[in-house]
Amino acid sequence: MRQALRSLRKHDAEIFALRYFEEFSYDEIARQTGVSLNAVGVILYRARKRLREILEPMLALDAKQDGNPKDRAEEGKENRHVAT
Repeated sequence: MRQALRSLRKHDAEIFALRYFEEFSYDEIARQTGVSLNAVGVILYRARKRLREILEPMLALDAKQDGNPKDRAEEGKENRHVAT
């Protein structure tokens, strides 16, 4: 996560941290940073999108290495016998 956060522009990472680590409201972030309320929303949207682009491949690789629990659950369903 730290590496992914470093990929954001410093200002965007600061706003992201205020929202998700410090739990500031959008209004509080706007007042604290001097950015408009609308800009806070846009910055957070773009930061989440960028982080998702970076983290999803990493998470997919981890799931593949560990075995996806969803896949194991589906395998279990296929192996069940239904009594009639």
